[in-house]
Amino acid sequence: MSLESSTAPVPITPSAFSKVKLPEIKLPNFEGKLRVWITFRDMFISLIHRNHQLTEVDKFTYLRSSLVGDALQEICTIEISVANYKIAWDLLQKRFENKKLIVKAHLDVLFAEESMKRECYDDLNHLLSEYDRNLQILDIIGENTQNWSTILVYMMCSRLDFVTLHHWESHHCSKEVLTYDELVDLLRNHCAVLQSIAPAKPCQTELKKPRFTVSHAHATTEAANRCLFCGEGPHSAFKCQRFQKMKVTERYEHVKRRGLCLNCLSPSNMARFCTKGFCRYCRQKHHTFLHNEVTNS
Repeated sequence: MSLESSTAPVPITPSAFSKVKLPEIKLPNFEGKLRVWITFRDMFISLIHRNHQLTEVDKFTYLRSSLVGDALQEICTIEISVANYKIAWDLLQKRFENKKLIVKAHLDVLFAEESMKRECYDDLNHLLSEYDRNLQILDIIGENTQNWSTILVYMMCSRLDFVTLHHWESHHCSKEVLTYDELVDLLRNHCAVLQSIAPAKPCQTELKKPRFTVSHAHATTEAANRCLFCGEGPHSAFKCQRFQKMKVTERYEHVKRRGLCLNCLSPSNMARFCTKGFCRYCRQKHHTFLHNEVTNS
């Protein structure tokens, strides 16, 4: 059965529906990411699965409407019915209730968290929230993260900017290894201070260069890349069709008028100091394009 046909309304007898008005329950979508399975599972069980006012059909309908992507593919071929709700729910649990992979998914988030570039409320608050959320879920599934204190302090400190790290080191001033909870308490207090002054000190990620500066730099780069002979480009004199179509006398005048090197046609050299080759015809210090129009010296 295709996904389109599986999502179409299934004929259900009136007795299959509950007699109460369905509560307006807003569930988060679950697309199959293991790091959000526990949150989705617990919320669905609390609001839907154990709700005795809902029939099995109601629960199945809520379940289908909250799944997307790979998660929906797991049960999309199962028709909505009283008997099939338990089958669908058990199938999802069998697929995503994998403690080993769930632990790995949350540890991946902790280890992949980027370091702060500078002292900033938004970045520090994000760092604290990500660690707090993932550690809470690891505790829920049976990992005793209280025993991870030392390694967590190291991981968190390695992601702090220099100013915030200096603040932490100055605060505890101890040769003893302090706990992760002590570090988090200090950082949350520091975060509150940064929040109060945030408007006067925006994060680096919020700072944007004025548009005119970017445009000016772009225009300057374009101008520098333009051909000195035709004004277009970017290309060198050796690939400039206008320059190549000139008579040798015209080329020589253009080069002299612009103060270019007679040997390499560059604005940054002088012919007598230039080491970039010589005329292929007479082996003198001038470019082959200018042969017969300069004195062989």
